[in-house]
Amino acid sequence: DSLASAGSPYVSNLPGFFRTVVQHKLLTGRDANGSKVDGTISGNFKDYSWGLDDVSDEEYDFAGTAIHELMHAFGFLSSLEGPEG
Repeated sequence: DSLASAGSPYVSNLPGFFRTVVQHKLLTGRDANGSKVDGTISGNFKDYSWGLDDVSDEEYDFAGTAIHELMHAFGFLSSLEGPEG
């Protein structure tokens, strides 16, 4: 069970650098995937204790985690794949 996760589909599937749908929309103003969801953010509220203001040692910082995951949806991510896929 992960703490949180986020992402956005890629605009292209060609090798190299390419934008996510969210990143493409932020930079160009154009919607690359029509009515489909541009990105997703999921948080695990069942298995973890979240803090909002004074976050204790036993809690996870909700705002910090949300911003971190939002950046993944915006396109700050990496992926490596070998020649065989």
